[in-house]
This record gives sequence, C-alpha cells and structure tokens, in this order.
Amino acid sequence: MNDMKLIMENNGNCLYSTKRIGVYIVRSNGNFPPLVGSGKILRRCRIQSIPYIKKQALTKEVRAEVLKAHREKERKKWAKLSNRRLSRTDSITGEKKIPKWGTSSVKIAFSHWRKLPFPMVRHKPNPNQIVFSKSILLLQKYLRKYSLQQIMAAMDLANETFNSPWFIYYRFFRTRKIALHTFIQSSPKEKRYLPSSFAHKKSILKEFIRGEKYIRKNYSFEIEDKHPEITQSLIDIWCTYEKTNEEYLDQQDKNNLVRCANNVVKFADLNPQFVNVRSVIEVINGMLNVWETNRFKPDHSGYLANNIFWEKQLPKQLLRFGTFTDKRDIKLI
Repeated sequence: MNDMKLIMENNGNCLYSTKRIGVYIVRSNGNFPPLVGSGKILRRCRIQSIPYIKKQALTKEVRAEVLKAHREKERKKWAKLSNRRLSRTDSITGEKKIPKWGTSSVKIAFSHWRKLPFPMVRHKPNPNQIVFSKSILLLQKYLRKYSLQQIMAAMDLANETFNSPWFIYYRFFRTRKIALHTFIQSSPKEKRYLPSSFAHKKSILKEFIRGEKYIRKNYSFEIEDKHPEITQSLIDIWCTYEKTNEEYLDQQDKNNLVRCANNVVKFADLNPQFVNVRSVIEVINGMLNVWETNRFKPDHSGYLANNIFWEKQLPKQLLRFGTFTDKRDIKLI
C-alpha cells in the first residue's frame, strides 16, 4: 500500500485510506478488523468510494480529513485542465504567478463580470481556485461560439433582470448569488440549487443572449396590459388610498390593477344600458377615497380583482345609489 495515508478509528472497525488517485473507505465484512500487510488487504474487506460515505459512520475528524483529500483531488484536476501550476509563485524566479487567460477577450469578459453588482459573485483571479479555473475554461469555450460584445451584453441584461421586480425569480436572486461558471454552464449538481426553469436549460448565458424581448416573454411576472389608460386611472386611485407614490408599488400590485382594469371593461360591456367604463371607475374611487359611510377598506390591491368585489361589493353599491333598481338586472362577470 505505497503512497497511502491510513487513518484508523479508535475502535479499529474501520480503516480509511487516502490514495493519490482518490479517497476510499475499507470496511470489514466480518467481526475482525481489516489487516494490512505488504500492500495487500484481506479478501473479506470491501472498498467503498467517497460519494457513498455515510456521515453517521464517520467521526468528525475523519470526515474532515476525507473531504479535505477529496477537495484537493478536485483542485488538482481543474488546475491540470486549465494548464496552470499549483504554486502561487514561480519555483525558479520566486515571482508572483500570473494567470494564463488564453486570450484578451477572456480577461475582458471576466473583468466585466467582476464589476457587476449583486447577485453576481466577484471572483478573484486566483489560479488555485477551482471556480476561477472553471470560469476561464467555459469562457474560452463560449467565446468560440459568440462574440465578446454578445457575452458582455448578456451579463448586463442578466444583472438588470435579476434585480427587476417583474422577473419571475426576483425573490430568489435577492438572497442568493450566482457564480460565473454556473451562469455560463451549470453542472448537474449545481442545477439542484437553481430555479426550475433555469435548471432545465443547459446554459443561462444562452437564454440572455437571445435578448430582453425573449426574457420578458418567458420569464416575466408582468401581465400584459390591454387597457393602459384605465390601469393608470386605477393606479392613481390606489396610490391616493394608500397615500403613496406609484414608484413604491410592486409588480404584484400592478398586476392586480391590470386585472381590475380588465374587469372594468368586461362589466361595462355586459351592462351598457346602466354603466360605462368611466362611471365604474368613479364608483371604485368613491368606495376607496370619497364615501365615508360603508367605506370599502381593502388590505391590499388583490381585493379589487377578486370575485367577491365584482359579484357582491360593487353591485351592492350600484343598487344603493339607484344605478340598478333590481339586482336581477345586473349581469355579473
């Protein structure tokens, strides 16, 4: 068992070996601990690799040692793939080692990513870090398919989208960061921590290269506004009721008022002999801001779009003021 580091638990039931090529656990199938001698292990022992380690079977110190060896193996793997030496300084000159970017476009794209604010991770250009090696390799790969301007524009669009309230995963990226290599091409393990729509895509970068129009169509929480003038009137009424400005309304409030505007048009079309769009808006304004008796006091804008408002509360007010004389004359949505 040359070039092997052995760790024995206190009870002697388990033997852990860390070889140059990986990390293994040697367990005994019988009641006797495994024997080691002249590089051979008893046939009664079985070898189990690191992905199948059970945390309950390891002590804290042994688990830390095993995982440390596994990380070292991964670091050497990516350092070898990226054609970099593992030492921070040159062994001959002693000078600080400079990362090999491959091309100037890779360096420009990486520097541009580092300038972007949250939720983008600001990676350090350290060749000893696996994340840096992965990012450089993937940038080199995708710069063969797309231009530097396309990739930088996609990065800017992604950062703006992640911080926009209309984005469907806006709340997700408010508390989580995203690394460059995950943004370019996420591995199967990394996809477990991404939103469902992005987890099914090979590359998030490719999605944003398609442009803002595509992103708004497929990843927007924003509802299409078919009646912008009516919606704006309702926004003004709601801001007066809430005593706030339009800029402080979130996307959910705006979506509710868009639904309310659609219901205003439908209700007016179903009852053209009694009401029109303007009169319905005036009744809503009166219920919220004018009338003191039996005043309608909703907690949030969703009350203006739900069925209770349009089937009970609004018809009740219209009957109260004589717009309708009989409840059976009202055609509901």
